Amino acid sequence: LEPERPATPSGVAPGRRRSYALLAALYGADAGEVGRGLHTALLLGQPVRMAKAAALALRKVEPLLAEAVREEPGLRGLLKSDGGFLWRRVAGEQRLSPHAYGVALDLSARRAPYWRWSRLRPHPMQQSYPPAIVTAFESQGFIWGGKWHAQYARPEQPFVLELGCGKGGFISQLACAHPENNYLGIDITDKVLILAKRKIEAAYQAAGHPIDNVKIMSTDIERIKGVLTAQDTVSRIYINFCNPWSKNASSNKHRLTYPRQLIQYREFLKDGGEIYFKTDDDDLFRDSLEYFPASGYDIEWMTFDLHENEPEWNIRTEHEGMFTEMGIKIKALIARKLPGDETVTWIEPKVLKKRKAAEEAAAAAKEE
Repeated sequence: LEPERPATPSGVAPGRRRSYALLAALYGADAGEVGRGLHTALLLGQPVRMAKAAALALRKVEPLLAEAVREEPGLRGLLKSDGGFLWRRVAGEQRLSPHAYGVALDLSARRAPYWRWSRLRPHPMQQSYPPAIVTAFESQGFIWGGKWHAQYARPEQPFVLELGCGKGGFISQLACAHPENNYLGIDITDKVLILAKRKIEAAYQAAGHPIDNVKIMSTDIERIKGVLTAQDTVSRIYINFCNPWSKNASSNKHRLTYPRQLIQYREFLKDGGEIYFKTDDDDLFRDSLEYFPASGYDIEWMTFDLHENEPEWNIRTEHEGMFTEMGIKIKALIARKLPGDETVTWIEPKVLKKRKAAEEAAAAAKEE
């Protein structure tokens, strides 16, 4: 929908791709022309002025939202209309906002403020708006603006995660070298993320690049499904030198490569998406060679000595250098997600224990 144009200059954030000539042809070239084509729809009784197609779609959303609010009354507080049509520019920019064409709607700005206004990066509501609301809007063709892809200057780019990014030594180098991807680094510890932020800033400043394709956040990775969903469509995951949790078998469930975790990642990792895993720990690596296949992944490549024939793609982290100096070999693998739930063969230990108890009880009953 846009003419061919040269690559975006360094330092310029292009935002989402929009053809303003097309928008003007569809909805109007100025405020008066757009205004004459507006229709009114209701959002839980609140009148909203939007372009005809958007208003018709909102009328179909309204009963779905009403049903969701009946089932969960607390949702009503998230459904305050804060404006449909308004002839204005994007905050902080010179481009016209979609609101100027009557094709955008803001909800409850005080509860889920626009990212430019909020000091929190990202604002929690941007990733955790209730699915019932999101689904209702998307079922009628609305594009939800709070998902991870929408938080980047170029949302159409592949989305890549580093789980347990620590001080940012890896993601700062990787993201800066690959502006064609969007990156998110996650760690549970706020203090190390402060150091990660500084490393990212230093790397991008040295390269002369704007920081427009990488973000970091603090969250418990064991509960990552509360932050990422299938709509986020992750292309690749990096896990570097995570806690091996090898003190006893009961702690293994906290490993980032434990089947319970790997199965969670399947929710948002696309079919064919890859997980790059590196560790210094022999026990963790050996167990992970069993974890991945049982969780619906195919191990495409592996090595017990990464530096013997080091791949060009490898970025040596601080931990990697430290372990190498100690004479510890670095183990690594690349696993690809297989499509279909039937590829997952792992069963929770508690379930296995119950099954075994039931089988033993049935066997005992037969003997009696």
